[in-house]
Amino acid sequence: MPSSPRRAPATGRRAEAHAAQWLADRGWKILGRNVRTGHLEIDVVAQLDDVVSVVEVRVRGPGAWQRALDSVDVHKQSRLRAAARQLWDTKWCRDPSIRVVRFDIVVVDFGPGGAVSVDWLPGAFQ
Repeated sequence: MPSSPRRAPATGRRAEAHAAQWLADRGWKILGRNVRTGHLEIDVVAQLDDVVSVVEVRVRGPGAWQRALDSVDVHKQSRLRAAARQLWDTKWCRDPSIRVVRFDIVVVDFGPGGAVSVDWLPGAFQ
């Protein structure tokens, strides 16, 4: 049975929190969550050394028709590129500590018994 509309945003926020913590546990500094640039939004922005990662977080339930990675389609990639471009133009281009911006996807799976697994695809698209 599909999740109700009220549960979906809470599940997404929970997945974003797990993704951000997972990255932080691996040394990434979390620069922001749900970062808005105009009408665009980036789930997580993280930095490690001179790399800034624009992270799209995905979570799918067992009854989903589409795999989580497949849901980051060309349209979504274009929106993420536009959001990153706005951040680059207004903020990051003046930050000498940032040399690379890349796009990562983190898939969070909430399994039975409270188990959580995280799959990370660094440099998922350009």
